[in-house]
Amino acid sequence: VCDERRYGLGIFTILIFLASSGLGYGSGYVVNFADIVPAYSGVIFGIANTLASIAGLIGN
Repeated sequence: VCDERRYGLGIFTILIFLASSGLGYGSGYVVNFADIVPAYSGVIFGIANTLASIAGLIGN
């Protein structure tokens, strides 16, 4: 059963998550790849993202 209180709490939780998820991209780790190796930043980002995803899968 989904009453109005839980519905509002769900919307609030999603909004907080979306608002805070942008902080990870603005904190510098995405920009750092472009600063270190501008010619290969996409490749390096792909490798780092893959390794992070694998670590997340293993951790769960």
